[in-house]
Amino acid sequence: MKRSVSCTVAGREQALRLVEGVREAGFSREVVSLLMPEPAAAREPSHGPQTQAAENAPLGGTTGGALDWLGRLGVLTVPGFGALVTAGRPLTASSSVPAATAGIAGALAALGVPEIEARRYETRIRSGRPVVSVHCDDFEQARRARVVLERFGARDIATSDDGRIERPAPASDTVLREIYEGGEPPLA
Repeated sequence: MKRSVSCTVAGREQALRLVEGVREAGFSREVVSLLMPEPAAAREPSHGPQTQAAENAPLGGTTGGALDWLGRLGVLTVPGFGALVTAGRPLTASSSVPAATAGIAGALAALGVPEIEARRYETRIRSGRPVVSVHCDDFEQARRARVVLERFGARDIATSDDGRIERPAPASDTVLREIYEGGEPPLA
């Protein structure tokens, strides 16, 4: 059964640290998605839905290791908002146009975020906070993802499963050590 564990973080740097933590915990880049507002200095007014390749995407500086690891870097232009940088597990061709026309919540839904969470996350993105999602195959993988997100200071963590949303209690330090194979997890 597929699950998505999604969260918001305070800003771009925290998002990149969190993605590095997900990588270090053994998740593959094919299961990680990142959606974040383009840096304000690079934004231009939006005139309609479109996507563009990473080569044309102004990111306000270098991308760094986390974005390089995720790959599939792109930009989704959302009418009335501007550009959203996407990285990792891509918006599919069939979902990118509806996501663009449906705004930020549509883009989040295309990444597997349940509608109720997508609407909540939309307000966070409008205030500059990135969203990270880890797409999991089973409950155990979702539990591991949640622990990593918590460890790196993620907020608004939600696990979705067939439209149902769970918000279990935070993991203990014992569970954190298990996930990082008996060692101490990196500090956020």
